[in-house]
This record gives sequence, C-alpha cells and structure tokens, in this order.
Amino acid sequence: MQKLLDAVRNYNAQIKQITVDVRAADLAADSLSKQLSEAQHRVPTATTKTITEYIDTSAGVLKACIAKYRTVAEAADGHAADARRLSDGWSVD
Repeated sequence: MQKLLDAVRNYNAQIKQITVDVRAADLAADSLSKQLSEAQHRVPTATTKTITEYIDTSAGVLKACIAKYRTVAEAADGHAADARRLSDGWSVD
C-alpha cells in the first residue's frame, strides 16, 4: 500500500511540475510572438545589416525549434510504444 501512495505522490509532483513548465513555455512563446510582431513592423525601415541579423537570428531559433520538436516527437513515440506494450501485455483473463 505504501508503494502505491508513494507512486501517487510522485505522480502528483510530476503533474505539478509539468503545469509549471507549460506555463513557462506559454509565457516564452507569447514573448517571442510579440517580439516577432514588433520586428515585422520594423523591417520596412530597417537597414540591410539589421535585416540580415534578424534573418540569421530567426534561422537559429527555427533550427533550435526543429531540434527540440524532433526530440519531443521521439520521446512521445517511445512513450506510446511503451504504453502499447504494457496494454497489450496486460492480462484481462
């Protein structure tokens, strides 16, 4: 019984951390969205050097997002495979 209680406590702590992480990600995404919107309005009057720096920075951010997306997708696929294996292996007799 203690093992089950510990598992539930651990689960609740993980869910709490996930909630905090999601909120932080939302705030970061909102901030980035606002920055991109502001930059978009400045492009018509920006110098060539500034536009080049903007493009370089945007490319770097996009590369980082793609790498993270791949990492998350791989983890999700692994989790789905684990869940399927457990579900398929669980005896319902």
